[in-house]
Amino acid sequence: MPEKPWGKPVDGSSFNEEYPTEFRPSAVPDAGNGWWAKVDIPKDTRMRRVSVEDGTLVRVGSLEELHATGWGSEDSVNYGIGHKKDSSAIYFLNPGTACNHADPTREVSIIYKHDEKDVFELWTVKDVKAGEEMFISYSQAFGACKWFDEYHNAAGRTPLSQLGDIIDDMVMGVKEPPKGATVMKVSVKKPKGAYINGALNFMKGVEAKPATDDKPAMEAKPPVDDLRISGTGEACNVAVAAALEVEKEGVGSITKIQSNYTNIQGRPCAQLLIDVARKK
Repeated sequence: MPEKPWGKPVDGSSFNEEYPTEFRPSAVPDAGNGWWAKVDIPKDTRMRRVSVEDGTLVRVGSLEELHATGWGSEDSVNYGIGHKKDSSAIYFLNPGTACNHADPTREVSIIYKHDEKDVFELWTVKDVKAGEEMFISYSQAFGACKWFDEYHNAAGRTPLSQLGDIIDDMVMGVKEPPKGATVMKVSVKKPKGAYINGALNFMKGVEAKPATDDKPAMEAKPPVDDLRISGTGEACNVAVAAALEVEKEGVGSITKIQSNYTNIQGRPCAQLLIDVARKK
């Protein structure tokens, strides 16, 4: 395996030298680096061509192969992109470079073409002015890779092929839960297992139990059809764990994941909302 593709100087023959660009802090808050034009660039210009053959694109065909690279499998979620002509593998630009998502308030200026297997081409789809940051649509640019996406989803991470829709939801505002849904808010004040059991009880229903010496009687509760699990800050991981356990037990399916920022005591705090539907 070659050395880690990201974290390298951004230059090389895969870039269009006629139209120089640079990678520097994005205009999008907290979005890291972005891709900026240094000169005027016309529409329909090929800005970059990468291929497995010339080493400017790295193909990884399995989770075992990803672990064997030694790159750091967790960090790969930020750089792995799927090719629409080969969904069995995940690919990495070499060098790996940043180009932020065009949310509904921004215009797409770059597209990824998937015309050849083991090749990506990046083209402008609009005239770009010098000093302008360029954006892509993650949802359109990147294909899915089942094993890669499932690996990161299971750990509560979001691969790039799924990230665009989440960003769009954040910008457009959190959508309401399904009509009649039960909302379960989780926190770190109780053990994670308590919320996992709570989510399972909502999906399965609870049988009536008679009173005992130390516990009052419990009425039967029917299962709910829709459950929204909501967590903020560190409790986001608790929400993910509860939703994944519902799927693992086969009693429900995750239908939507939304992320948001909310204010807690005057400070912004990440929020995760996961909608789960009961399997009937």
